[in-house]
Amino acid sequence: MIESYDAVEEQFLFAATYTPGTADGSRPGLFQFNASQFGGHQVSATSLYLHEGVPGHHYQIMLAREAEGPPWHMQQTGLTSYIEGWALYAETLGYDLLLYEDPLIEYGHLRLQLLRLVVDAGIHDQGWSRQQAIQFMIDNGPHGNGISGEIDRYIAIPSQALGYWLGQERFAQMRARAENDLGAGFDLGAFHHEMIGIGTVPFPVLGSKLDAWIASQ
Repeated sequence: MIESYDAVEEQFLFAATYTPGTADGSRPGLFQFNASQFGGHQVSATSLYLHEGVPGHHYQIMLAREAEGPPWHMQQTGLTSYIEGWALYAETLGYDLLLYEDPLIEYGHLRLQLLRLVVDAGIHDQGWSRQQAIQFMIDNGPHGNGISGEIDRYIAIPSQALGYWLGQERFAQMRARAENDLGAGFDLGAFHHEMIGIGTVPFPVLGSKLDAWIASQ
């Protein structure tokens, strides 16, 4: 399901969120967005959908929850670098899908993640105050509701924004290795299934899984 936040929520929440559904289908996955500031996020709408919806959070999380065999913790829990790393990697698939040919749409894809990295480092390494971080987002990013709540999240969870980026880099590196090793035999869909088909795993374990898959090909 896709819907906007209600009038109360949109005052405090930023661009978008995803709430997983249940494996038995009794509750669908829910992608919500902040309609009050849609004008500020319209150039980001493409990457927001790729991140929160398909092939991002909704696709990865529900694939894990509906899988048969993996233990509970791999289906129901998540590591930031894996969960958010996959969703950020999913945004980059917009290049494969030719969704970023408009420079403004590509700018929307890059903007928020770069702002997050600067703010995370500013707060936890450079000694920025909460107000400095909020002002940086106002001056350099989309205006609207939810910025203070977004900054509070970065304050409360040090390096979470960095985890997005590092996770995305690991997925991209694994794809590059598989493409190089397999050449013309590389299948992007099969690679993606290997990466997310069994639920959340640490990257060292995922790397070993990738080695075995490449060898099997």
